[in-house]
Amino acid sequence: MNDTIWTLLIILAVVFLIVVPYKIAKKQILKCSECGAKNIRRTGKKRHLERRRRALIAGGLPYYEYEYECPLCAHKFWSTIESMIEPA
Repeated sequence: MNDTIWTLLIILAVVFLIVVPYKIAKKQILKCSECGAKNIRRTGKKRHLERRRRALIAGGLPYYEYEYECPLCAHKFWSTIESMIEPA
């Protein structure tokens, strides 16, 4: 009886620590930085950049910036995906 309670608690912990944040992250949407429209699209252009590391380690952290375009206001801008994500 005691083992089944611990097993259920572990399963519930996994669900709340892994599955729930994943589902919340999937509901996040991208928005235009100019007009706030939600239906922006990627133009297909990307550029490779590097961020500086905080520690004194050689080399930078590579990442990509993508060009996005808003069909409503025709605003084009470069951004990483992380910087554009806004909670729904």
